[in-house]
Amino acid sequence: DSDVEGSSLNMSRVRREQMGTYICFANNGVPPQASKKFTVEVTFKPFIIAPKDVVGAHNGGFAVLECFVESYPPAVTYWMYEDERIIENSWKYKITEETRNHYTTRMLLNITDVEHKDYGNYNCVAKSHLGAVKGLIKLHRLDKNDPRSLRGATSKIYGEPTLSQFETFCPPCVAQCKKVNYCKGSVNYGPINTVEANPAIRWNSKEWTKFNLSRPQQCLINERNVIELMQVGKPVYKREIDSVYACWMQDSNPRTSADAKKYYLTSSKNNKILLEFANIEAFRKNEAKKHQLTYPIGGNSQVIYEGCFYYNYDGMNKIIKYDLISKDSNDMVVPFAAHKPNRKFLYKTENNYMDIEADENGLWVIYTSNDTNNTLVLKFDPNTLLYENFWNISFDQQLLGEMFIICGVLYGVENVTTTNTKIKFAFDLYTETALDEISIEFTNPFQNNKFIAYNAKYQKIYALDDRNAIEYPIRMKDSATHAATGESDE
Repeated sequence: DSDVEGSSLNMSRVRREQMGTYICFANNGVPPQASKKFTVEVTFKPFIIAPKDVVGAHNGGFAVLECFVESYPPAVTYWMYEDERIIENSWKYKITEETRNHYTTRMLLNITDVEHKDYGNYNCVAKSHLGAVKGLIKLHRLDKNDPRSLRGATSKIYGEPTLSQFETFCPPCVAQCKKVNYCKGSVNYGPINTVEANPAIRWNSKEWTKFNLSRPQQCLINERNVIELMQVGKPVYKREIDSVYACWMQDSNPRTSADAKKYYLTSSKNNKILLEFANIEAFRKNEAKKHQLTYPIGGNSQVIYEGCFYYNYDGMNKIIKYDLISKDSNDMVVPFAAHKPNRKFLYKTENNYMDIEADENGLWVIYTSNDTNNTLVLKFDPNTLLYENFWNISFDQQLLGEMFIICGVLYGVENVTTTNTKIKFAFDLYTETALDEISIEFTNPFQNNKFIAYNAKYQKIYALDDRNAIEYPIRMKDSATHAATGESDE
C-alpha cells in the first residue's frame, strides 16, 4: 500500500499489477473525513506460462499438466490434445482451475492411467475478446532403462504482451471522455406488472387449451415458492462457429438417450438448413446431417423439444414446428407479433422478433408487437400448438440484451456487449410478480453475445458470444439457502 497527496492521481502507462481499488480521502480537520473509492481495471490480451513444457509419466501411472493464464477480462480456458481434440472431464481426465488474483488463473490437467495413446502434445488455451493464445506441454513416456527419457523441462511463456518503458510522468488528459452506451451502475426498472390482455386475442376458442397452473416439483422449494436462479458460473468453451448469428441447441426434453447426446445448429448463412450432430465429438468436428427446411428461419433463437424443431418463420408472425423424424411441418400464428419488414425488434441486439424458449414447464415465446413497448409472452402446447396462456408485461424489452426462462420465471440479462453485466430483471409468470432483490453476475467473455437460452435437460445456459459456443453452469437457490435468507412462506 502507498499514499499520494494531492487532489488528483495521474497514472501513466498503467500495468496489470496496478489493478485494484484506490481510495481518495478528503479531510479539513472537521470530522468525519470524506472518501471515495475508484476501481482500476487494466485490460490486456491473454498470455500463458507453462512452468514445465515437458512432463514424463509411466504406463499405468498419472501425469499432471499445469499452465498459468494471465488475462483481463478473465479468459475462457480449455485443454486440447494434439491441437485438435478438446478435452472434457471424465474418469481419465480431471480438469481444475484456481483463481489466484484478478487476472491470474492456474489450469491443471490430471491424466489417470496413462497409456500409449495419451502421449503427445497438449495445449492449454485461453481466449477473450482481445485475442487467443495456446500453451504447449509435451507428455512423454518415462523408461527406467532409457536415461534419454528423463528429459529436462523448462518454463515457457506464450503470447506475453510487450510494454514500452514505464514513463514517470504524463500530463493529465484534456480531451473529453468518449461517449459510452452502458453504465455499470444500478438500473431501476420501476414497477412491473401484467396488463389485461386484448380481448381480441381470445376471439377463437379453438386456438386455446388449458393452462396448467402447477409447476413440476423440481421447480419448487415448497408448495408455494419457486426455485430461483442464484448464480451463473464461468462459461465453458464448446467450439467456434462460422457465423456471428447462429443458434446451437440440444433437445430440452429428449425422447431417447441417443437424442439426448445430439447437438443442433442453425446459421444465418443458410436459413433453410438445420444441422444435426450425433454427439459432442461430431459437433466439434462439424460432421453433420442436414435437414432441408421448407420454410426459412427468422432470427437465431430456436429450440429443439421432444424431437421437434421450433422456429420463427422468417418474415411472418408464425412459429414452425418441424418434426425431425417425419419431416412434417406445422405452423402457429403468434398474435400481434411484429415481423419483417417492421423494425420493431426484440432486445437491444435487434436480430430477433421472437425468442422461443423451453423450460421445465414446456414451450414459450417471448416477443414484441408494433402496438406496444411491453414484453409479450405466450405459452403454447408443443403437441397441438394451441395457446395455453398469454402475458402482456409492462416492461420494455429493449432495455435488455437477452431473456430466458427457468421454471416459469422470466430472467433478463442487462447487456450482452460488455464483459461484466448483471441479471437484475426477474418476473414470475405464474404468480405475475417481479422477484425482489435480483442481482446476479453475468459475463460476456467475448463482448458480443447474440444468443442466450436455458436448457432444462442439462440445467445450463447456452450462448453464442462472438462466434464462440459457450455454456454456463448455474446454481439454483435451494431450500436451505431460501431459509437462510430469512424468506418466509407467510
